[in-house]
Amino acid sequence: MTAHYRRRSRSRGWPVAVALVAAAALAGAGEPVGAAPGAPAAAGQLAAVDLYRLAVAAGLPAEAAVTATTVALAESGGDVDVAGDEDLVDDEWGPSVGLWQIRCLHAATGTGAPRDCSRLTDPAFNAAAMATISNAGTDWRPWSAYTSGAYTAHLGAAEAAAAEAGR
Repeated sequence: MTAHYRRRSRSRGWPVAVALVAAAALAGAGEPVGAAPGAPAAAGQLAAVDLYRLAVAAGLPAEAAVTATTVALAESGGDVDVAGDEDLVDDEWGPSVGLWQIRCLHAATGTGAPRDCSRLTDPAFNAAAMATISNAGTDWRPWSAYTSGAYTAHLGAAEAAAAEAGR
């Protein structure tokens, strides 16, 4: 992924998706997912624990969810609306979008396929696309943050998120 990012227009579905994942994961803990007690998370910005919970909800086992969290932190910083790789956009491929910076395909737009450009700002959809593309967390080669080693800078945050989520 390149260092060229832009924020995309807000998706209306992501707050609901995060709320559903949070409700299932917390089962009555009383605080917003990833928020400090009494402080809501910034709009569009998810904490490491949110990313970890999304990865688990997408079907990744705990260890793979830790790696997924590090990759998302390195790729998007937890910003659900970020778009990158815009200099690589062509007639076939769109930008990399969302938490895991999934490179979208123009032909997939509106289909609900993992590379559907119109759905990748939805955190739950982006997590599901990540799970599919990574083969349930067993192949991280499609992510430059993984192949470059940049993801390792976020290992402490991801391990702490897993502990907070009760791994």
